[in-house]
Amino acid sequence: MSKTIAVQFGNVHVNPGIAFGMLAAWPALATAVSAAATAAVIAAAWLWSRDPWHGLGWGLVLGGALGNVADRWIGTAPPGVIDWIRVPFYPAVFNVADVAVRAGVLILLGLSMRAAVSRRREIVSVPSSQ
Repeated sequence: MSKTIAVQFGNVHVNPGIAFGMLAAWPALATAVSAAATAAVIAAAWLWSRDPWHGLGWGLVLGGALGNVADRWIGTAPPGVIDWIRVPFYPAVFNVADVAVRAGVLILLGLSMRAAVSRRREIVSVPSSQ
């Protein structure tokens, strides 16, 4: 819906590449890489979702990835994605699917860091000898 509104206003950027325009000269390769990455996310989510927070993180990553892959295959500007969100302090133009991917990655990164700290505390803690 947001992309449809952005296209109507004409303030969009078609990105034939992947993140930050990488592989823009090879849109077919960019589409293949996007599809492969989406398949990897599906496998990772299936294997590593342990609780609702992991499910949320993987769901956001998967939803964003599927949104971008669908945009490449059946969107308004195949074989690229429509990027339309511009932020003054950020150098790239992006879309809602990109926001979902980044939010999901941040959630998963936070969960991983929390687990690492917890494991570290278990290793460091010395049982009391009373």
